[in-house]
Amino acid sequence: LGRPAAAAMAARILCLLCLLAHAAIAFQYELAALPLLPILPFVPVALTDYQPRKSPRSYLRGDSSPEEVMVCFGDSLTHGSVSANWVERLEERSRNRAIWGEGYTAVLNAGVNSETAAAAYTRLGDVIACKPTAVTVLIGTNDLIGSLATSAANMYVNKLPAQKIPPSEAGYAAELGRIVKELDQNLPPNSRVLVLSPPPLGERPGGPAWRRGGRFAEICKKVVGEFSEVSGRVAYGPLYERVAEEMVAAGCEREFVWSEVWPQCITSPARLLFGKSALSSKYTHNANRLRYHPPSSFRVQLR
Repeated sequence: LGRPAAAAMAARILCLLCLLAHAAIAFQYELAALPLLPILPFVPVALTDYQPRKSPRSYLRGDSSPEEVMVCFGDSLTHGSVSANWVERLEERSRNRAIWGEGYTAVLNAGVNSETAAAAYTRLGDVIACKPTAVTVLIGTNDLIGSLATSAANMYVNKLPAQKIPPSEAGYAAELGRIVKELDQNLPPNSRVLVLSPPPLGERPGGPAWRRGGRFAEICKKVVGEFSEVSGRVAYGPLYERVAEEMVAAGCEREFVWSEVWPQCITSPARLLFGKSALSSKYTHNANRLRYHPPSSFRVQLR
């Protein structure tokens, strides 16, 4: 490894050790969150820049060239390290040929934590180079967060070189349009693209975050609709609508609070390691909906 790679690996290992210690203490004393200052400098390197094991980059470095490739493109909701890993589940089901009648011989995870649509656009080259038969696009949650919280917006602008201005509804519409256009114009002729609306933010129906999320879903649907009229291979997946319906039925009522996002992620190892939640179960309801409504549930549109 070169010096930069070695330094990044060391930061990830140190961050992981801190996270495990943090999770153990949170579990022992049933605390929702602990001071995070000792590990905050390492979080962006250890979590945000981490590439999934089966990513387009690793696939392109390999020797195999299967005929049927699916690429799942997006942010942390696709990456699966701080939420339900629906891509892994999709790969298992595809291996059993239980989705489309014919399985995909490679399901690649192109999710990167904390990316906005503008940042994700810069990675499309690797996706296209894989020559996939199907691509799922689930992007926009961080744009949504950035449009709601000034501190989050500043973080994205400072951290992501491609994010020149604070995230907004107009910015999301423009960047999503660029992503869909790039895929539509450069993927193989037989490829299909499924673009999903970002799921609801927070768990309070009718709250500010939900209303803003609804507008993002409308933007996503409109952008995809414009391409669908011209190209028959781009389809819209109403993930926001399906998740919202289930969360209303489940009686979720907690509002989204940006300052609680990182504590929620950091204490998640307590649930994984010890089988006990350090947070209210309703905090995890949103992310866990992806277990039941992953993009594979829209399989008809990817045939």
